[in-house]
Amino acid sequence: MLNANRTIILATIAGAAVVCITAALHAEPEPTVTPKADPAPTAEPAPESVLGGPRIPVREVRPTLVSLDSQGKLVPLDERPEIVAVGMIGLNGEAKKAADKVLSEHGAVVSKALNEHQAIFLQIQSARQSGDQRLAMQLTRELRQKAPQLWEPPLLDQIAKAIPVEKAVQLRSIVNEYLVELANEVGPGGERRRAPARAPAAPGPAGGSPMTGGDGDSMMSGPSEGSPAPAASPLDDPQTLRRIENNLVVREMARSLKSLVEMRREQTDRLLAGLGLTPEQDAQIRKLIHDTGAQSKDARPSQADHRALIEQIKKLLTVEQQQQLAKNMQNR
Repeated sequence: MLNANRTIILATIAGAAVVCITAALHAEPEPTVTPKADPAPTAEPAPESVLGGPRIPVREVRPTLVSLDSQGKLVPLDERPEIVAVGMIGLNGEAKKAADKVLSEHGAVVSKALNEHQAIFLQIQSARQSGDQRLAMQLTRELRQKAPQLWEPPLLDQIAKAIPVEKAVQLRSIVNEYLVELANEVGPGGERRRAPARAPAAPGPAGGSPMTGGDGDSMMSGPSEGSPAPAASPLDDPQTLRRIENNLVVREMARSLKSLVEMRREQTDRLLAGLGLTPEQDAQIRKLIHDTGAQSKDARPSQADHRALIEQIKKLLTVEQQQQLAKNMQNR
């Protein structure tokens, strides 16, 4: 009897276990809850270093020709501002070719004018160096009448017409900023002055003089109604503008003459190379060459003057030196 009861109990327990397991296998799983991640902490801005000082905002650097020395004076350019500014506006492709063509043709005009009017140019230089401004201005007006192509049309207009409008706007802005500073360097009476420069307005596609648009209207037109009147620009004054352009032309011709002198010096060195000249011979020959160039009406001596010079040089040479001179002339 006891055994029979124990069997019944074990069977009941086993049956209950089977029922529980079966129910567990067929039961729906409980939904899994994914815990939400805590938001990433916001990075605290780094405190400014006490030693580093406050942060300084970075300003956009724009191209400019204006540079002042330690005394606040404008550092003059070695070239015309238009020539330097062309390299600062990012021209490429056909636009660069067009600008280079204008500059090349302008250089040829300057060289030709110097060749034809070297005498009057040297007189201008002499008057300027001696401080005779009245004579210098008179001679400059004479040169302007004989070689108007040095002034008209203005080089800035020529370049502006050859390049895209947006590049022309940038070119004029850069050049006019420099011209304003140049005009402010010295006042009419020689006093130091520096009026605030004003960014010039952009010209029309047809170009115009430094402060005018394509139709010739002043770029310095009056302010709109209700706005304060802008400061006057020295470029509004035709006399100031003419004085600046005259100075640019004279300085340009001086650079052209300097290049010509350097070229002649190199040619003379090649001509006299290997002759074994004594110091006396070298000094005499170089003086002959200098005098011939100075006496010539043009920047380049004529063929007749050149032949006469060679004959004079030969008289100062030995037979061997004359033979070497002939070889040098053939190899030129």
